[in-house]
Amino acid sequence: PEEVDTPDPARLLGYRIEVRPLLKSVTYHLGVQTIGPTTSLGGPHPTGDIRATYPQPGTHDVRVDVVYTGQFRVGGSQWFDIPGEVDLQGTPVTLTVREAMSRLYTS
Repeated sequence: PEEVDTPDPARLLGYRIEVRPLLKSVTYHLGVQTIGPTTSLGGPHPTGDIRATYPQPGTHDVRVDVVYTGQFRVGGSQWFDIPGEVDLQGTPVTLTVREAMSRLYTS
């Protein structure tokens, strides 16, 4: 978020051009469910708003897909939208879900 790239002006006929990507959506594929598209980046554990409950131990392929749009400006002018969007499919990783058992003991 809030990233702005400034390419080398020497390669752009001396003009200062700035480009900024804008997040359009995120889709979380969590093995047991899909969340999104949303604009939420999830947040830190345990207070984040993107969560999944796995009913049994096992392995799940999980990934995150992101859609970006963008804007540009020349010489500090107003921002202009770049037509279209870029869909980036995340690389799946294997999530291993284990079971934790709690027990009460008397002293």
